[in-house]
Amino acid sequence: MRFPVARLGLLLIALVASGCSSAASSPPTATRPAESGPTESDSGPTVTPGTPAEPARRTLLVDTDVAADDLVALAFLVASPHVELAAITVSGTGEAHCPAGVNVVLRLLDALDAPEIPVACGRETPLAGTH
Repeated sequence: MRFPVARLGLLLIALVASGCSSAASSPPTATRPAESGPTESDSGPTVTPGTPAEPARRTLLVDTDVAADDLVALAFLVASPHVELAAITVSGTGEAHCPAGVNVVLRLLDALDAPEIPVACGRETPLAGTH
């Protein structure tokens, strides 16, 4: 039975979310005691000095060996409003050979409605050694 491609993105995001659920069961970390001051109901929303604004959008180039964890990471990055993927390169020395790996990444991007991200073959041989 073939898995519907349209649901691939949802499956990848569900995998990420289920992996993060174990963090909720970790013991709480120490926090500072609450400071007294105006509340939202007193004079509208307050902005604490030193609180960072919305994080800046980062542009990334991702090099992948097309392992399963990389596919999950790519789905997460495509969905993030704080990341812009400039391009993706596929290493020919990892889980997949370059042409097949490029095909897998292109199909993933198509399923995630991000076909505009360029994908290209990277290096076909390792930097050192033979594997």
